[in-house]
Amino acid sequence: MFGLLRLIFASLVIVSHLDIFPKVPEFTWFNQGIWGLVGFFILSGFLMKLTWEKKYLNQAIAFYKDRIIRIFPQYYFWLTISILLLVLIKFNPWNLHILSILAHIFVIPLNLVRILDLKSFTTLPFWGLVIPPAWSLGSELQFYLLIPWLFKKTKNQLLALIISLIIWTIASFNLIPTETWAFRLLP
Repeated sequence: MFGLLRLIFASLVIVSHLDIFPKVPEFTWFNQGIWGLVGFFILSGFLMKLTWEKKYLNQAIAFYKDRIIRIFPQYYFWLTISILLLVLIKFNPWNLHILSILAHIFVIPLNLVRILDLKSFTTLPFWGLVIPPAWSLGSELQFYLLIPWLFKKTKNQLLALIISLIIWTIASFNLIPTETWAFRLLP
């Protein structure tokens, strides 16, 4: 069942990137990509809650170690491959802005790179990201940092849910920058 939901959410993101549906002003609140991404984040949050309760309850250090081992080796492997490919096509990775380099090393700020608009500091497309989809990994890690606090008390979960829903709703109606607030800052 969760696999089907992931497929649906991923399909919404893909359809959004294909930009095949005309923009209807009355429906600016419905961006398939944002809905797919937020749905994916909600599903991930639910699954992480189950994982936390089953495997890590009150063991934040063990949780963080597991996340680091699961994510960082793969990420750094693909980052290295991507940089090597860029060098092969004659792109000098030292042309990247220092903020972009630091974002790639520490991963978490990757979801902030577009907000900082680093594209003006580099000749690399995609806002200076070596691996453009990695911005979502930054959001994921940002969420992981909050998990021990979020899952410690039901009150924390309710507060986070209310704040997230309020901000997401405001962003969905384009009252604040949708891309920034609807999914880049609030996993």
